[in-house]
Amino acid sequence: MLYKRFETGVFSRKIFLWFITVLALASSPLEAGISHVCFIVNGASNSGRCASTWMSIHDKYVRKLFIPKDSMTVASDEELTYEVAESSYPGAVPEIAERLYDEWESESESDDDQVLMVAVGGDGTVSEVVQNLHGKKNVVFSVLPCGTGNDIARTLGIPFNLKKALDIIRWGGRTVSYGAYRIQADRLGEGGNLIRKYAVDEFDLGVCADGGLIKYRHDRNIRERPVLNWIPRFLKYPAITLLSLMNWKARKVHVALDELSRENFNLGMILGGCGPTVGGGQRFFPAMKPESDKGAMLIEPSSSRFQILWDLLHHQLGRRMPGSKMVEFTNAAIRHEDGESPILLQYDGEPVLQTPAEITWLPGAFRFLGKAK
Repeated sequence: MLYKRFETGVFSRKIFLWFITVLALASSPLEAGISHVCFIVNGASNSGRCASTWMSIHDKYVRKLFIPKDSMTVASDEELTYEVAESSYPGAVPEIAERLYDEWESESESDDDQVLMVAVGGDGTVSEVVQNLHGKKNVVFSVLPCGTGNDIARTLGIPFNLKKALDIIRWGGRTVSYGAYRIQADRLGEGGNLIRKYAVDEFDLGVCADGGLIKYRHDRNIRERPVLNWIPRFLKYPAITLLSLMNWKARKVHVALDELSRENFNLGMILGGCGPTVGGGQRFFPAMKPESDKGAMLIEPSSSRFQILWDLLHHQLGRRMPGSKMVEFTNAAIRHEDGESPILLQYDGEPVLQTPAEITWLPGAFRFLGKAK
């Protein structure tokens, strides 16, 4: 009897493992036509920690899950090839992503083949990867969250445990039609130099953008803030906001939404998001999804830093910010007061733009691979 029970148990486990394997293959990237994965590593992400993190997971997991592109081993129909590219200087990621895509496209043997571009870093790295690939065919994006905020990973349901994140990329997930904000604005400090960017995480003006400039300068050793080196990661964004409030000054801003609503007010904060959270897990947009037909914007008028602090405290306690309002929109025009200096505009953690700005929500601008529901 004992032998029979043991034999039956082994047989049941085999059936169970076979069933799980079938389910995995049924929802795997292979089923979506993905044949090749490009890992684009931003070693500077998360204050330089991303490079060492990638080295660890590459040797431990990646080599076991994928076949190197230049390997002598020929990948079977059930395996994915991969290659790795690391950025060596700030701003290199968009060029790297475009080069990898062009090389893959020239070598692709079928019009149905898909390439998966995986950003190894944070939200800013994801943003850099997609910038030059909008409108390109047969490309899907994903992320291994090694950054500071990692809100795009939260939106896609990708876990911060990188082994589990790799399992989603290799064995299964769902392809998400992912909207983005197209922003046309002047480059910071260069009036008249109109450029176009795509925000896949957030955009903001006011106190959050000022805080983003603090982080941007700190990360690039332009103006280091020692306090940001030792505080825990989950407290970094609140600390940056407090630092920005110390030197904050009220500015007048003009906002036109979908050519119907026009407002002039003292700018406390304007914030737009592609998913529920921004700023490292702050749920400013609980109902927002990347598949939404319209964008979401939080408007916080204020002439006092204490009012902004009070409203943000309400948010931290899970309450509605008293002076704010939430709006849906497709097109927004934002400009500064005539005769005044332009206002800083940040997108996806990059404080490099300024008003006047035209912001348009583009449904389905990209395709991302996330966790299966």
